[in-house]
Amino acid sequence: MFRSIVQLSLGVIVGVLTLGAMTLAGCSKGDTGDAGSNSGPGTQFVSDGGAGATLKITVTGGNTLTTGSTTGFRVTATDPSGLALAFIQIFCESEHGIAIIEPSSNGVAFEMTDEYGNMSGVIGALTPGSFVLQCEANNGFGLIDRVSIKNVGDIPPGFAGFPGAAGGNLGGGVIVEDPTADVAISGFTLVRLGEEVSSLDTERALCLSSSGTCSVEPFGATSWSLTISNTTRKQVTSATISFLISGSASTAGPFSDTISIAPGGSATITGPMSTTGATFAITGDPVQTGTFATRATVTLSFEDGSTTTDTTTRTFTYGPVNGCASGESLATVAQCTP
Repeated sequence: MFRSIVQLSLGVIVGVLTLGAMTLAGCSKGDTGDAGSNSGPGTQFVSDGGAGATLKITVTGGNTLTTGSTTGFRVTATDPSGLALAFIQIFCESEHGIAIIEPSSNGVAFEMTDEYGNMSGVIGALTPGSFVLQCEANNGFGLIDRVSIKNVGDIPPGFAGFPGAAGGNLGGGVIVEDPTADVAISGFTLVRLGEEVSSLDTERALCLSSSGTCSVEPFGATSWSLTISNTTRKQVTSATISFLISGSASTAGPFSDTISIAPGGSATITGPMSTTGATFAITGDPVQTGTFATRATVTLSFEDGSTTTDTTTRTFTYGPVNGCASGESLATVAQCTP
């Protein structure tokens, strides 16, 4: 059963976790391009920590992609003299709609630069819209760059998403209402510990601060949240909601319940998406790791017995997600054991 009003509460997790921690294991697949190709930042936002070093993202073929397609990208890091920053860790994230296919390790995109200061990767266009790709160097460098990527065209029939990909955790994305529809889904997100999130986290992680202090990431069950507008002159009396997770063999519904939305009114309804483990709450299906386009279909029944249906699609990351605070890194149990 789902609720017709979102109840927001903030959970705080304390204590030390000794089982089920994620560990980071990086790889080094950076380009071996010419060091002379390194250049400073373009017009996009760059932070150099006040030291004059630079970080730049370049998307292969330009920043416009066809929905369902993939392309490469390169991150280049240089010191204040323009020389390569070799073998430093780079972390990348994205807004809804962009999957980071490579690098990806347990839903986290990170990799070392090569001897020329380059790190390469592959991204995929999940849903239409404009979305941000962001990459930053590890603690101490103060380097970050962001570029805007535009996905054009409809989602291809049978498109399966990008299983195992990272990304999607910066939020973002706007759902445009259809003014001719009887019912419009004006909001679709996930909620965990009272806050909107763009991921379904399946594993509690340990976090390590720069001072060597260990803590446990915020962790809990994940719910879905939909905001629905009733543009008719009839009373909505019930709803059935189902979710299609492209590329995943798992299902997360359907959900049905009695609700009430007055003519011309709107309501935010929520329901359970997952337990605190790696299974969906209603079906018990295991959660498959990856970044997937997730389509919500809402069928509403009116007081006169008629029905109407609307759909919307958002991109979410499923599986172990790095929920550590800014400036913290994932840690192993050994690192946090005295």
